[in-house]
Amino acid sequence: MNTTNTDHLQQAIPASAKKVLHALEAAGYEAWLVGGFVRDVLLGRPVHDVDIATNAHWQQVQASCKAAGLRTYETGVVHGTLSVQADGDIVEVTTYRTECSYSDARHPDSVS
Repeated sequence: MNTTNTDHLQQAIPASAKKVLHALEAAGYEAWLVGGFVRDVLLGRPVHDVDIATNAHWQQVQASCKAAGLRTYETGVVHGTLSVQADGDIVEVTTYRTECSYSDARHPDSVS
């Protein structure tokens, strides 16, 4: 990725997502922007939401974000996903995972 694309991506990251990324990284965890946000920024499309993947388990995400003054919601903890509210926005944070087959083409049959 060239410098122009990197600068564009950096500018596109909402302040809310930066706060969540900082909270996780300050606690010693990896945190990466993933999914539709990255695709939409690179394609020049409007961004609607931000997803983050991390090596922290949802309980660690919750503790790290609460320590940073961010509110959390246990929206999908069975699959390792926690919603974090920052600056009025919701950022979805999910622990790294692997998924197996999709019998219904939408939802994984199992997650580990």
